[in-house]
Amino acid sequence: MYAHQEEMNNQYLDDRQRRMHDAWHLGQPVVSDPPIVDYSTPPPYDGSVTYPTPPLHHSQWVDPHKGKGSQQAG
Repeated sequence: MYAHQEEMNNQYLDDRQRRMHDAWHLGQPVVSDPPIVDYSTPPPYDGSVTYPTPPLHHSQWVDPHKGKGSQQAG
């Protein structure tokens, strides 16, 4: 069941990438209404500005039990 959901998700992502690629080749904007970034006053890079730490997301390629002390032999 999980493999089926994963396959559906991967197909959706592939279709979205294909649509974005085709739109880019046709000269259409790939990102509709992109956010306006003001580069006139960037924050300093001297360490005086602290940025929030991004949350850690679970990855399907990382074993969550690998870092634990007790390894179970399977």
